[in-house]
Amino acid sequence: MIKVSKEAAPQATSAPPTLFDGSLADVSFIAGMLVDTFCCHLPLYRQHQRLLQAGIPLSRTTLTQQVARAAALLSPIHLAQLDHVLESQVWPWTRRRSRPAARPRAR
Repeated sequence: MIKVSKEAAPQATSAPPTLFDGSLADVSFIAGMLVDTFCCHLPLYRQHQRLLQAGIPLSRTTLTQQVARAAALLSPIHLAQLDHVLESQVWPWTRRRSRPAARPRAR
């Protein structure tokens, strides 16, 4: 809500665009959920409990589907990074200038 002056009526700003069609979750919610899941190692059932305590009734199935859809969106970035590493002349974990025999299969 924005109120320009004392005499003006409050004006509502539009909602930010959602990441997925038919979903009310915005980018910040999805990003926070992914960070909590994969960086902070917070399982989805705990995130579900936190959301319920905050008064946000979402099912665990919905959370799981959101994570799967977000992972699908990040897949091209993962594959591009994998290709870049596999094309590199130096393998950081071995510190050798050799290349493995075959590329792992994409999932």
